[in-house]
Amino acid sequence: MCDNLSNIPREEQPMYFALVRLVTWNGNGSLKAFCDLAVDRRLLIRGIRVVEGRQGPFVSMPRVKDRDQRWRDVVMPMTKETRMEMTRIILEEFYKKCS
Repeated sequence: MCDNLSNIPREEQPMYFALVRLVTWNGNGSLKAFCDLAVDRRLLIRGIRVVEGRQGPFVSMPRVKDRDQRWRDVVMPMTKETRMEMTRIILEEFYKKCS
């Protein structure tokens, strides 16, 4: 696996995100919703979760268990700004749907 990301060109245009599906969950656990998010009309990220944490709801990326039974994110935003924008879009829709 290559960890050197400096050779990947950065896009100058902002990314376009669209929430394709958001399903609220009324179970007893911390899971409150799950959703699918389209990126630039080219990539669909499925299985993003809204989880109730100690400081309120937060967005959790799709993840799988590895051989050592540790959870690993499958999708990871590469910048803080990208994560913040994805979180904003998802939580805005989550709050609309829950109110």
